[in-house]
Amino acid sequence: MSEPARSYHALLIGNAVFPDEPELRTLRGPEADLSEMRAALTDPAVGLPWRVRQPLLDADSHTVEEALDSFFRQASSQDQLLLYYSGHGLLDLRNRLHLCTRDTSHEWLRTRSLRHSVVNEAMEDCAARAIILILDCCFSGTAAVKGADPAARFAGHGRFVMTSSGPNETSYDSSAGKNRGEGDGRGRRPSLFTEHLVAGMRHGAVGHDGFVTVTDVYQYVHARLKALHQQPLMKTDGQAGQVWLARRPLGRETGSARTGDRPAPAAAAAAALDVRPVFTDSRGRTVHARAESHFSGVVHVFTPGSTVLSIHRDRLIEAGEGTEVTAVLSERPKHVRSTPSEDGDALFDLPDGTGTVRWSASQLREFRRSAGAGGWPVSAKPTQPRGTHAALVDADGAYKSFARSHRSALRWLLLDAAAVATALLISSTGLPTAPALPLMFCAAAIVMVGITLLFRRTRERWAFLRMRRFLLLPVLPVTRMMMTVTVDEDETPPGAGPATAGGRAPEVHAQVRSEGDRPEFELSIPLLDYYIPRIKQGLPPFDAPQGTPRPVDVIGLPAAGQWVAVRTPQGVLWPRGRAR
Repeated sequence: MSEPARSYHALLIGNAVFPDEPELRTLRGPEADLSEMRAALTDPAVGLPWRVRQPLLDADSHTVEEALDSFFRQASSQDQLLLYYSGHGLLDLRNRLHLCTRDTSHEWLRTRSLRHSVVNEAMEDCAARAIILILDCCFSGTAAVKGADPAARFAGHGRFVMTSSGPNETSYDSSAGKNRGEGDGRGRRPSLFTEHLVAGMRHGAVGHDGFVTVTDVYQYVHARLKALHQQPLMKTDGQAGQVWLARRPLGRETGSARTGDRPAPAAAAAAALDVRPVFTDSRGRTVHARAESHFSGVVHVFTPGSTVLSIHRDRLIEAGEGTEVTAVLSERPKHVRSTPSEDGDALFDLPDGTGTVRWSASQLREFRRSAGAGGWPVSAKPTQPRGTHAALVDADGAYKSFARSHRSALRWLLLDAAAVATALLISSTGLPTAPALPLMFCAAAIVMVGITLLFRRTRERWAFLRMRRFLLLPVLPVTRMMMTVTVDEDETPPGAGPATAGGRAPEVHAQVRSEGDRPEFELSIPLLDYYIPRIKQGLPPFDAPQGTPRPVDVIGLPAAGQWVAVRTPQGVLWPRGRAR
């Protein structure tokens, strides 16, 4: 999808100080907000060709109105405009919104502020094909909003309006602390809304056909702020269509939520990675088959014959090395094995001679490289949960253990039942004490251990049922965080079994926190018991010593009480409980 011929213009306004009104406190965020927004809009990796005017920081109302009038009046019918404001918002006695400027005061609110009517009139008279208005402000006046969405005041033809909070809510200012990349500590962090807004534009929001729309970014921001009890809103007139806000190179997924950073090398690799294989039909005609990719590394290939072939990335790499691997089909027969290839390709012959599916050796080398760097592209809304489940059972040992935990629970239940039956049989037959006591002791030990493991496996099964929603592949937020893995063995003697009387089984936790110096998220995620021996041996997906932080992607909403998955460069870590 090529970018249409249009011009992009942005005007950024922010006010942090209000010397004429003591009741308006000084804000920490606007300076950083303008800097972060401008950097995101002009970023050559993800930004559209925005022409950003010199930001207005702490300007008076007259200067702001003149800049606003010039901005809208000079636009043509091929232009797309973006107006952004960060600062205080006030409501007058008739619940009309005023955006505060440097000279704003309660006494002169009408003449010393940027009134909503001025913005409305400028937008209505503007010839631009699309206008995006973003307001990062709260409504701190004494008057109440009587059920009207404040964004609706600015809704017009071809208009998108995004606000940082609801009509009766305030918006979070920046937290104290330095900006990313600033070592002297004199800077400020962006406000909470703008930080997530920029993160969505840069990496977080899911793109479509190479672009990220205003709606995509809003959905990302809404999901992040909802857990923090701030409710952003968005309004449109319904005629504006899909208005783009940023670029997302094809094949790229939601990525890091870091604000102010350029895309990591892994993200850049994901942007260029093509997971589509070549499909050759029975007549020798070839075409690049449509493919979807799952966050865990599973690829789904849609052949022209409506058959879907699902396989994990790691299995494809093994096939290119000459190992015979199995892919899952959506139709009978349910599986198909790879065909040896001398040139390092991964080749699968579909049943009944309907065609072949081939990934080239060069693609497989890129798959290996992307797997090691964590840069795997993810489709926005894949549609094959059953195929994903089957491919993960085949390729992911932890997931296979997770999915089959009910079998282990059933075995221990049967073993417990057999031990109880044996104890009852011994007591009813009247065996001599000498042989009976050891047998009774063994039966009691089996029952104790069995009950403990039965409980743990049942808990894992319950956790698996909760985690199945990730296989439905909704558009999930992805947050770049730092993870430290710990094993809690305080009450378990070294070398002890999984559980003993008076002790408890060791537990493994992934401690994740936001990157940078802002402790927005700090969570503990209990992981499957499967990982305990792997951590001790230093096996993948734990390639660093215990206690060493490493960057990971947290998939899902990173908040206490939420189910999330952790994606590392070596694989996905599956939890057995909610984050806390």
